[in-house]
Amino acid sequence: MLLSGPIMPSRRLPPAKITPAHEDMGLFPKWMGRIRVDLIPQMRRNGRRDLIVRGYVKTDQEIEVVFAGRRSRDVEPLEHWLKVIYHRAVRATEAPVNVSDMRCPIEVEGAWRPTFRRDEMGLETRQYQLIAARWSVLGADGRAAAFGEQPSVPPWAL
Repeated sequence: MLLSGPIMPSRRLPPAKITPAHEDMGLFPKWMGRIRVDLIPQMRRNGRRDLIVRGYVKTDQEIEVVFAGRRSRDVEPLEHWLKVIYHRAVRATEAPVNVSDMRCPIEVEGAWRPTFRRDEMGLETRQYQLIAARWSVLGADGRAAAFGEQPSVPPWAL
């Protein structure tokens, strides 16, 4: 069945016209904070090629961490490391592995964004995603490796 009426125009700018300041104003509209997150090797990419990784805050609160926009290129080493963690655990045992037990601690500087999930009954539940601007991971030598970048012209600084 075809619906009649006006088609919603796309309000997104073409990628060539998106400046770092424009992108960051959309990603980080609220105050940013620093938080420790345990990432697990369960991840996906959305239509915009942002990396979305499942993780835990305070060891038991499940969240999603989103590495969006131009920062999604900087997350490739972390994405690779999460895949290595998973494959090592699978090869180490013949028993089924629990992905939630494989944790990679990182420190994320970012902003919270509410999202809504609809369950099978149609009820919506509010959840939060942590949008990462910068993050750091401890290396094998014990030193922190930092990735990402500070937002360009954060709105709260205007």
